[in-house]
Amino acid sequence: MEKAVEIYEGAVLGPKVRVGAMSTITPNTKVWPEKVILSGTKLRSSLVWGSQEQRPIFTKHGIAGDIRGNLTPEIVTQLGFSYAAFLGGKSRVLVTSDVSKVADLAKRALVVGLRGGGLDTHDGGDAAGRMTRSAVQEMALDGALHVGVEPRDPNLVYIECWDKRGRFLSKADQRKIEGIFVREDYPRCGAEDLGDFVQVAGLRKRYVQRLAKHYPSGSLQFQVGLLVEPATDPFGELVRDFLKKSGYQIVTNAVEGLPTIVVQDQEWCFQDEKGRRLTTQDWWLGFVHALKGRSRKAVAMPVHISETVAKTATEQGLDVCWTKMEAPFWMEAAAELGNTLLEGNLEVFPHIEPLASIGELLSLISSSQVPLSSWHGTTHMKETEVQCPWDEKGRVMRKLIENSDPDHTLYLDGIKERRGAGWALVVPDGDEPVFRLYSEAESDSEANSLIQHYVDVIQRHQSEER
Repeated sequence: MEKAVEIYEGAVLGPKVRVGAMSTITPNTKVWPEKVILSGTKLRSSLVWGSQEQRPIFTKHGIAGDIRGNLTPEIVTQLGFSYAAFLGGKSRVLVTSDVSKVADLAKRALVVGLRGGGLDTHDGGDAAGRMTRSAVQEMALDGALHVGVEPRDPNLVYIECWDKRGRFLSKADQRKIEGIFVREDYPRCGAEDLGDFVQVAGLRKRYVQRLAKHYPSGSLQFQVGLLVEPATDPFGELVRDFLKKSGYQIVTNAVEGLPTIVVQDQEWCFQDEKGRRLTTQDWWLGFVHALKGRSRKAVAMPVHISETVAKTATEQGLDVCWTKMEAPFWMEAAAELGNTLLEGNLEVFPHIEPLASIGELLSLISSSQVPLSSWHGTTHMKETEVQCPWDEKGRVMRKLIENSDPDHTLYLDGIKERRGAGWALVVPDGDEPVFRLYSEAESDSEANSLIQHYVDVIQRHQSEER
């Protein structure tokens, strides 16, 4: 069973039944063995024959699943075969994983499928901070895959897939791989066609050197605080190496009054000189100033980012190009607008690469001597989610579009409607049976009212007769 499942009295589930997230099994319902209940299902009658239609294997974060359930080592090997058939024989691919045992196991299973499908497979060992996407460009390979686990649940595995440019796979490419996987339309190579296995060393060192070259300290021995918990956190170690190579003086105790990077369980954030943690909106404010400093003319910005940031960009003389929230759409727009850093055929993406995101702000404040706290913006934003069954989402979304005001609505990733001095964004999630809601206004109470209005509207549309 996945998260937030409700099973009521008298329900009976047979062996090897899989129940998706946020599903409800009503009283006295029976599910025969080896059935699959999709996420968001409200099962009101017994499921005897067949299974429900499977969801796509790709999510917005790559391929994800439970190593004990829907992404077992056997399935991972099949995915390796499918990826190999997609790329074609004798292509070359890079694989990496995080330091966990589960990710290493899944990577080894993936390698079996890749080599069995005829791909020359380069094992880059452990990787953190999305250095894999940079390595595939540097090594001029045909693709790359990184295997990791979710910090909060070590059984949840994800596989990030990159093309030869270090970009996420397009939707079209994902569908091709998925079609091969579902049909099992992949070859089993004989001894003469098996892919080679090559171990690659030094990815981390070269990645740190490259980013340190792009983001050097703007002043001699500029002090930066670094708090890492646990001390052996792989991303924390990567940040430490980057700061040293970039010429910063690292302070690990008594960080009061210093711009500080806080790393905990492979997640990170900035803490300003006053001890306040910067939000996503604060980072974007800093990034806007960094782009202005590089004489850029425009900034690509995900549609859910604060309009306070957009206003600042406009004041700095930058055009704002709104993009969908998913990373591939932002990467495409950012590359076109020059929001990336180029070195030959290598392209660095701030916002996508954590180390580059850190480098952007540190390089800016160390050269301009502007405190990090100066970008601690005042925004009143709220976000929430509303559950909605898969078979209702399309109808509810059509109702929202029909009732929106075209003159005050942006139809991107969902609907973003202006109301008075604020706005609300409603996005149908592609991976879970929910709507994601965001709002911004001149006060917390107004932002709450805006988001609650759309919660009520969505719930009302769900309860209407078809």
